[in-house]
Amino acid sequence: MYVYTKERTLGAYTRHVNVKAHRRFAVQPVEGDSLTLELFVPHGAPEPTIEISKIAHGYKTLGFGDSGVCNINVVCPEAAGWENTRRGVGMLLTQFGSRYCSGSLINTANNSGRQLFLTANHCMGGSVASDIVMFNYESPICERANEQDGPTSDTVQGLELLASYTYSDFALLEIQEEIPASYNVFLGGYNAVNATSTTVIGIHHPSGDIKKFTRAYKTVEAAKWSVNEPGFYHWEISSWDEGTTEPGSSGSPLYDNNQRIIGQLHGGAASCTNIAYDSYGALWASWDQGTEKLQPYLDPDNLGARVVDGIFLNSARKLNSKLHMQ
Repeated sequence: MYVYTKERTLGAYTRHVNVKAHRRFAVQPVEGDSLTLELFVPHGAPEPTIEISKIAHGYKTLGFGDSGVCNINVVCPEAAGWENTRRGVGMLLTQFGSRYCSGSLINTANNSGRQLFLTANHCMGGSVASDIVMFNYESPICERANEQDGPTSDTVQGLELLASYTYSDFALLEIQEEIPASYNVFLGGYNAVNATSTTVIGIHHPSGDIKKFTRAYKTVEAAKWSVNEPGFYHWEISSWDEGTTEPGSSGSPLYDNNQRIIGQLHGGAASCTNIAYDSYGALWASWDQGTEKLQPYLDPDNLGARVVDGIFLNSARKLNSKLHMQ
């Protein structure tokens, strides 16, 4: 199946790759006033059944250019050295194309190549079975005045919620479609040790905009989001030194200076016009606190591996292919 307008074509989508067990499917928005679906059925194949359940028609562009002017594009010099890690960060879209949160692919201790995506629990407002993740949405130009809208073609559809915890505000999703090798995405490393970190980085999609880079040259502090929180399950940054966060940044990863994820954004008061705090659910708390934990998914072999480096998904697939061959 192909989906196309005069401006662009999406597909080919196939039964083997794109049809899920629940048999629902969605595509990201495409430009234009008309849309064409084209289905190729091989000779002799059973007659297919397709039902179009919903069509969303956007009347204005949302996202690109909507974030505050203090935000820093990930291709700017400030983000030098983060070229690999940033490829794991993606934006969550509903099946109707609304851009609602950020998150990141995250590695496992055994480099399994499993397509696990870490975001915030408060981003989970309902079923995510037909929601979309968009990768590599970034401007090729640093300067705000000349920045360009990023490519919106690197998407995968269909998510499954594996685990979540209210108090550390994490949600771990699994992307059901196989991420194409051409996306060249990165599985972020993680640090689930309960220890403060100096100099922290955020990579995210504020206000659904192209990917941005944020940094604080200060030590994060253990904190609580609410008085009901059983422990200090958050890392709090008193203020950012470069960039900021906004709605849409929720769920985005917080990295230590070794480019390992230590939490995901819960919320805060920071903005371009308000030099204030942000609070991230701590990965160490999500690791083994509560009834649903990260540990069984990130360390399935019980290796006790709380600190793991990142790896490109394509490299993890090659490693596992060699192991299966042996």
